[in-house]
Amino acid sequence: MPAAAVDAPGTPDLDADRTAVRSWQSNGTLLAAGLAVVSLALAYLTGATLTDPAFLVLSLGLVVWQISVRRFEVALEIVLWLWTMAPLIHRVADWRSSIFNPASLTLATAAACSIVLGLACLRGRTRLPTPLLVFVLPALVAIPVAALVGLVLNGLAPALVSAVQTIAPLGAALAVCLSSSVDRVVAVVLRFARWALPVVSAYAIVQWVFAPAWDVFWLRSAFPLAEWLGSSFGVPYAFGIRPWGTVNAPYVLAALLVFLIFTQLNADKTLWGRLGVLLGVFALAITSVRAQWLTAAVVLVIFVLTRRIKLAPLVVFAGAGIGAIALFLPDIGEKIWNRLTSLTDTDTDTSFLARLDIYGDALPYVLSDPLGKGLGSTGSGARAQGQLLSGPRIADSNYLDILQAHGAVFGILLIAALFTVAGLAFVRSLFLGPPFHAWGALAAALPVTMLLGNVTLSLPGSLTLLGIAACLTAPMPATARRRSASPDRV
Repeated sequence: MPAAAVDAPGTPDLDADRTAVRSWQSNGTLLAAGLAVVSLALAYLTGATLTDPAFLVLSLGLVVWQISVRRFEVALEIVLWLWTMAPLIHRVADWRSSIFNPASLTLATAAACSIVLGLACLRGRTRLPTPLLVFVLPALVAIPVAALVGLVLNGLAPALVSAVQTIAPLGAALAVCLSSSVDRVVAVVLRFARWALPVVSAYAIVQWVFAPAWDVFWLRSAFPLAEWLGSSFGVPYAFGIRPWGTVNAPYVLAALLVFLIFTQLNADKTLWGRLGVLLGVFALAITSVRAQWLTAAVVLVIFVLTRRIKLAPLVVFAGAGIGAIALFLPDIGEKIWNRLTSLTDTDTDTSFLARLDIYGDALPYVLSDPLGKGLGSTGSGARAQGQLLSGPRIADSNYLDILQAHGAVFGILLIAALFTVAGLAFVRSLFLGPPFHAWGALAAALPVTMLLGNVTLSLPGSLTLLGIAACLTAPMPATARRRSASPDRV
């Protein structure tokens, strides 16, 4: 008799769990799609007045419903969609209202739902893998301290905005641990990736080619001089926009695309999956976010070294893609090539030189402050009330952001704890199948990624901690367990 076919070691048994996430009540993607249709219709017909409270109430209702029936992984799937689609709904609502509101309820909905999910997990006394506690426990101490410092130094609004963005990603990690099966978590995340990748990528391409009216309105409102001086989001014209897709910034879009592309790469080998990857790669290219290009390159190197992908097909695929762009889209090819070559020409790369200046000025400053400036001293929190802080400018660096907010003591502790759990996740992913090896490789790339952007807050932070928690929670194959003990659970 022929030998029975078996999955690769560590490959999740998705078939065993699909029945649990098949009905519409437990299909987070379907529920989120219905929410998006209703919300976009409200945004178009009524503007922001009705859309903001309705979107918040409906979203919280869906998440609380899933939590109440203990479908925590489906609640997580809905939260991922909220992060992905809320900014687009917000822009349409503002456009129809002819009012630019940078701090609406719609934008806060995903973070609020993620925090609700995390609190439900804590209330359920989640049994966390011991390695994950290495990061969670310091975070539960450092975040309240930074919030208190921020409240005193920066005020309520900035501290609150930063606190929400910092705490929200922990909800994703806790949801992974609370789910009855990590296979069910993988199933819903793969379902999210299967649909989010082509949808988000296609919209980013449409945004770049056609410059929809709501995106032009938002860009002109957020950057009034963009039409003449340009901006980090491009200019408000077709082929001039630097795509940010359905989310709120080109960097966030690029981080989302990198996560989705590598999640799908070996996990979904259907025609639809391949189409999604193809659209995702093109959308990633036109974002011109070199920080995430570098992350993708690091992950590909890890894939090749760990034999998750063969080098020859990768070279052929890349060569064919480059050739097609050069032949059919020469202007785009030239822009991408100029961005790539600027990585090696550091003497004339103004962006690279600016980052060197930021590190040179800011690193001694933040390391000399033991408690830091608190939450609300960087990023969206600092912009909430036009904060003008003393000291050097902090931008485009996860390291400096953490050290500025948490100080030298807790900042170094948090960075070390994050690298520890990321390293453990990568080691465990070597014994697991897709998509764990993609999430492990992304975790291993964190030291590089954090140099040039922030991947620990909001949506990027949720994706980072989700992947790490899944790798640390997944059961090791029997052969690997004999070599290294599985983490204890407490």
